[in-house]
Amino acid sequence: MGQVNTKAWRSALKRAGIKDFRWHDLRHTWASWHVQSGTPLHVLQELGGWSDYKMVQRYAHLTHEHLARFVENSTHGTNMAQSQLRIV
Repeated sequence: MGQVNTKAWRSALKRAGIKDFRWHDLRHTWASWHVQSGTPLHVLQELGGWSDYKMVQRYAHLTHEHLARFVENSTHGTNMAQSQLRIV
């Protein structure tokens, strides 16, 4: 059964003109979308079945935009990271 799925996957990628993309890459995208939508990392760890928190961080690639809403909530002084987020 694995070969059938692999053949279908490769065929679909070829028809779509997509190169250098693996089935596993979807897991990275899925995790990133969750984090950017506000899913806490400890929840994502359970959803993704990761036993090690470092793996969750490795999979959940982020952009700076998802942090902007938290910068505005800060009641403490502005630091360099906060300044950079406001510029972006």
